[in-house]
Amino acid sequence: MIKAQLDRAMSGQATLCQVTGSAGSGKSTLLRAFVASLDPVDQPAVIAWGHCDQQTGTIRPLGPWTEILQSFSGMADIVVPEEQLRDTNRVFQSIRSALKELAPDIIELLIPGVGLVVRSAKIIKRSPLGERLADYTRPEEVATAADKTQLQDQYIAIIERVLEQTPIIIVMDDLHNCDEASLQLLRRIVDKTRGKKILFITALAVGQRANKANFSSNQFAEDIATSIIDLDAAREEHGSRFVTEYLRSETPGVDNRFIENFAQHTGGHPLFVVELAEHLRNHGDIQLHDGSWRAKPDLDWAYVPKKIETILDEQLQGLDEQLLDILQAGSVEGDQFSVEVIAASLELSPVKVARVLSRRAPKNLVTAVGNRPLGRGRVTLFRFAHSLARHHIYATIPPVERVFLHQVVATQLETLAGEQTGSIAAQLAYQFEQAETRNKAGHYYELAAAVATATCSLTEAIAHLERALTLRRDVLDQMRLKRQLARLKMMVGRIQASAELYTEATVLAEQAGAAELPEILADQAYALVRINDFESALQAARRAETLARADHNQLGLLSALQTLAQIKGKRGDHQQALDHQTETIALAEVLENDNLIAISLSQLGWYLKELGRYDQAKDALQRSLDIQNGGQPNYSQLALTHNALADLYISREDYPQARQHLQLAIACWRKFDRNSDVAIGLGSLANLANRQGLYAEGLDYARQAYEEDIQVLGNDHPELAFSLSCEGESLIGLGDYDGAITSLSRAYELRKSHKAPPGNIAWSAWLLGRALVESGTDTARGRQLVDHARLTLSGLGASAQSEVADIDNWLAGQPWHGLTTLH
Repeated sequence: MIKAQLDRAMSGQATLCQVTGSAGSGKSTLLRAFVASLDPVDQPAVIAWGHCDQQTGTIRPLGPWTEILQSFSGMADIVVPEEQLRDTNRVFQSIRSALKELAPDIIELLIPGVGLVVRSAKIIKRSPLGERLADYTRPEEVATAADKTQLQDQYIAIIERVLEQTPIIIVMDDLHNCDEASLQLLRRIVDKTRGKKILFITALAVGQRANKANFSSNQFAEDIATSIIDLDAAREEHGSRFVTEYLRSETPGVDNRFIENFAQHTGGHPLFVVELAEHLRNHGDIQLHDGSWRAKPDLDWAYVPKKIETILDEQLQGLDEQLLDILQAGSVEGDQFSVEVIAASLELSPVKVARVLSRRAPKNLVTAVGNRPLGRGRVTLFRFAHSLARHHIYATIPPVERVFLHQVVATQLETLAGEQTGSIAAQLAYQFEQAETRNKAGHYYELAAAVATATCSLTEAIAHLERALTLRRDVLDQMRLKRQLARLKMMVGRIQASAELYTEATVLAEQAGAAELPEILADQAYALVRINDFESALQAARRAETLARADHNQLGLLSALQTLAQIKGKRGDHQQALDHQTETIALAEVLENDNLIAISLSQLGWYLKELGRYDQAKDALQRSLDIQNGGQPNYSQLALTHNALADLYISREDYPQARQHLQLAIACWRKFDRNSDVAIGLGSLANLANRQGLYAEGLDYARQAYEEDIQVLGNDHPELAFSLSCEGESLIGLGDYDGAITSLSRAYELRKSHKAPPGNIAWSAWLLGRALVESGTDTARGRQLVDHARLTLSGLGASAQSEVADIDNWLAGQPWHGLTTLH
């Protein structure tokens, strides 16, 4: 089947083949056998491998892609024949000089020694922690590092450059151990290379796919050919055949009765089949006579090991002490381990360790891999043949000795990495934690989080910071980590969790008398705004302002005023919001920070627009765009500015300009995987289409917006009401009143139950009332809702002027209007 998928890919149709099965089912063996079977003349494709380590795969961002990039750049020297970079046409020899030009950020971030020396402080400064919608932005957190899409685009640029010259086969082994960032990059490369000569082959353990959100063949574009090879299902159907063919190949001459008993005993499980055949040979239970293998006449299957663990136990007991020590130390480092680290840990020479492994280690336990860069040098790598072997060997180490081995392995890895510990920070954090060295483990988890953030791997960054938090005891450390976690959780849409963490960080800052208290209070206030707790948000923001003014803390004051402006704006007091925002611009100019000035101008433009001062709003927003376009792009901020301009043009009924800016806003939001913000843009497009009478188009945009929102917000969040309201308005236009009433009732209840701003509740009430009246479902209630909505919106002044006009236009067409008023 893989060959058929290869033929399809070589014809110009990108193809994904997933090989699934339980541990030991032969996934990796099948991949290597397939690669070995390829004729470089008939299939002159570039073949590159990436592995996902069981120990650190899920916490090391872009691990398998780093391996592939090291192969592309010529920095890895792999000796496993099937896993070597196969480049028959010497494509990379011609483009390696262009790698730095094609992918400067990923070269610096992922390849140790090439560019960036990763240090915690430097990465944290450049990290995109603040990459988020500026309406939701703390100004001091604006990003300067490459965004996720920029990194992905650079990787895609390398792949596309190679595809111009030759087909590609990408093999990713043990994908169930993979980090989320690597899966996202895989999905995007698969999507971007459709219609190209490229084959993706992945090995994935069954039972693990559910843990990998959104990763399955049906998540890819329809024109991506996909197939799944289920080795467990194949074993159930063809297990006896596999046993027969394997034994006749490896032990020719054994009789049919032996084969039948062997198949029944192993269940056709590939790893057990291989290990048991070797076990029986080693114990003389099957013997070679005159070129044929024969089973002992008195072989009693009741005494033959029934589990692979039994075989491994017996095999380990037969190893000499020095080899077992080496294997145990290797199992501490991981599925893949380095000769130099193990040698230093056991006070042996690297040559001695390499010789012992090469000459005395059973081939079914370990195999040589090659060498890769680490720090300023290189390390020689071996790999356990399968994870079961590593687990079993690791379990034989006494607990006290295990702690010691983790300590020495961690120390040696740290020494060899030198100034480039960032490249293995997650591995060092794990090793020091297992060694019960809390401070170092905490330090490296924080560094790992910083590196993950720099590569836009926010899921992994959150996991690292949560681990660091369990290891830190100092109050200031706890405060700092909770604040960082709150920022990251806000970025990924976990708004309630973010608000709770900010509250906890505030309490800790008060206990410690921390100088950062004003900024943390402003952060807390912002988070409370996001969950519609405006009273608590206002209290926190005012307290932040008071403290910042007393301490002459300009950055803290700017954050406080920015949040106060947001609160006032949400409540419809746009003049006071404008006053606060005007002061933030003055502060940003004093700080001489263009990013802060651009953010403040965007917000200023929004409030001017809400007050109906359209020319001034346009000038402020255009100035913000000019500043942003003159520096490194901050896509979240650009999105906000384009969104504000779109709203401005909608108010002026310049719909083509509005549509253009909305599409630009959505494109910017997509660059940072901001589903909830993409939903805002799509909802605005739905609203725009409805204004133009394009109800079918509006319905499509509204439903796309809802799908984006539901991924992040769940099904009980007030922000869902926007897309539901847009959907309801589209359905009214299409005459589907039952559907409209269902959507609008839910939007209205969500906003009421979560105490959304009055204007938002009123807009949902007006649309629901309109649907009830026009459908004749409940005219009395509908008229009450419309009447109440108009009253509320009229009280909001210029910011709701167009909405009030819409209601008045509708009322003018109602036969009962002017005859009576319902309250």
